[in-house]
Amino acid sequence: MGEPNDAHEDYVTKELLMILKRSIKEEKDAHQRYLRGVELAINPEVREMFENLANEELKHASVLRHKVKELAKKLGREEFLIELEKT
Repeated sequence: MGEPNDAHEDYVTKELLMILKRSIKEEKDAHQRYLRGVELAINPEVREMFENLANEELKHASVLRHKVKELAKKLGREEFLIELEKT
């Protein structure tokens, strides 16, 4: 088999980074949903559960942001760091 096609490699790299970017957005959206649960919960245990879930989503988003930064730098795609700041 021959060398990977540069255009294909660029496409794959961009797609992988976009998957991570979308995942960050989904984590942030889930965080907002759980915060709504915190607002609605009357029972303190239920409220605490939703607070914990909301905090976990922020941790997930942070881990993903870190992974995008690592991957973008490793692959020489620093333009994705600018895109990352928009999420």
